[in-house]
Amino acid sequence: MPYSLVLRRSRRKKVAPVIGGDPMSDLPELIKENILIRLPVKEAVRTCLLSRSWKEAWISMPEIVLRDEHCVSVWTDHWKGFNSLEVRQFKKVGDKVLACTKGAIMKFDIASGLDLSKPMDKWIPILVRRKIEHLVIELDWYGIPSAFFSCHSLKHVSLHKCHVVVPNSINGLEKLETLDLNRCAISMKDIERWVVSCPSLRNLTLDSFLLNPDSNLKIQSCSLRIIRFWGCVRKLKLETPNLETACITKFGPSNNLQRGSFVEDFKFLHGLERLEMNHAYMRELVEYPPFETLPFHFNNLKEIQIEMNPGDYQEAGFVLALLHGADMLQCLTLKLCSGDNTLGTNWWSSRAYRDFLKNLKTVKLCYLTPSEFEYSFLSFLLLSAPVLTTVFLDEVGSTVDVEKLHRLEKVSNDAQVIVCKNVLDS
Repeated sequence: MPYSLVLRRSRRKKVAPVIGGDPMSDLPELIKENILIRLPVKEAVRTCLLSRSWKEAWISMPEIVLRDEHCVSVWTDHWKGFNSLEVRQFKKVGDKVLACTKGAIMKFDIASGLDLSKPMDKWIPILVRRKIEHLVIELDWYGIPSAFFSCHSLKHVSLHKCHVVVPNSINGLEKLETLDLNRCAISMKDIERWVVSCPSLRNLTLDSFLLNPDSNLKIQSCSLRIIRFWGCVRKLKLETPNLETACITKFGPSNNLQRGSFVEDFKFLHGLERLEMNHAYMRELVEYPPFETLPFHFNNLKEIQIEMNPGDYQEAGFVLALLHGADMLQCLTLKLCSGDNTLGTNWWSSRAYRDFLKNLKTVKLCYLTPSEFEYSFLSFLLLSAPVLTTVFLDEVGSTVDVEKLHRLEKVSNDAQVIVCKNVLDS
């Protein structure tokens, strides 16, 4: 062999053989967990065939999500009953997952249109023993068993379309931080007892729940920071001195309306940072004659969203007093409503003065019409906010003179009026 060829071969780099070159098996455990919790449960189980490390990853999966499309492979015409083929398939998958996984279960999330009350009655005690922290149940009127209220590890609970009866004494839930009841059948007294029994509760959502609309609801909690309420009750009372966010969409029975008082109902909520209320709830709180200043201030209130008729004497007085009491207000959203106009057209402009809304930066007005009261109200905002940057007009009436809006006098040189959505017919 020629010397030059031997020399050329000797200079070739020697490549070491690849040992254990399986990138799927070498993935960090955290990445494996993130992959598994994003897969349908059957696909997650099948990953055990990849390698031994993946088998260990699956049985240690911290989150379990069960859905009809993931657990049921054959559908029949009669699938609502306790012992239908679909229910048996779903139960088999759930039993296998709970039996094979080990350690604590951080989250259990189940949603189904099947009648899974019997399997769930069996799974709830298992989840309690496995120290469940986050539980999501969305079933057709599943009755929550009493064993649920003895769980000491639960931190987050979300129940959809469930029947809930709260026992007289709750032995667990002392770590519960978040409670979301959506379209649940539960009494007022049970809600009150549940909230009082959770010393760590910070976030409460009551949305479209089914209860007696002629009853009163009182929420008592020193730990609560956020409440979102959407429902029909006679009277809503908040005894939550540390509340930071209140989003209230309240409806009351028209034949049994119990009027409230903003001063009385909100005098202990001085720490609010965000306040949202619908028109029906606001109308319950307005007083006659309207007050222009409150006997207290919201020193932390930075965002307000409210529905109002700017031509109504009582509503205008209420909103003006609220703005007076919110020195730190930065973002204001108003959904304008039509109705009887009992103000003079210059009422708002006569109350405008520089530095009134000294921290207001963003305003959003929805459903603006060519009413003089609404033009006057917009002018009031522009003349009272020295650091205002943007006024968004959403869902504007087709007959609104947009050029006239742009010509309105402004106290802030940076203020811009922007029509941000398609103009609608009035």
